[in-house]
Amino acid sequence: MCQVALASTILSGKGPWCVARAEATREALQANIDYVCGFVGGACGAILEGESCYSTDIVMQASYPMNAYFYYYGPTEMNCDFNGTGIIITFDPSKSTLIINAN
Repeated sequence: MCQVALASTILSGKGPWCVARAEATREALQANIDYVCGFVGGACGAILEGESCYSTDIVMQASYPMNAYFYYYGPTEMNCDFNGTGIIITFDPSKSTLIINAN
């Protein structure tokens, strides 16, 4: 996940983080991006093409605004659910190559 921070918790490098599930459909993750970008001002500028957090990988692309939403509204399970497409992790995803595929 992009290392540009949106909240002090992210800046400190301490989790948890809300990320997109690897098995989520492209359509569901795009819907998450669209939803968050409509509610959390500034959450999506960094993922635009040419910006620091842009990725062609939809899981990475969706994880950034999903994590922003998670911290903006409070780091709770409910704020990371996204209709079952989000998962809370406790390791820094920007420092890992692990694919998130949890049930």
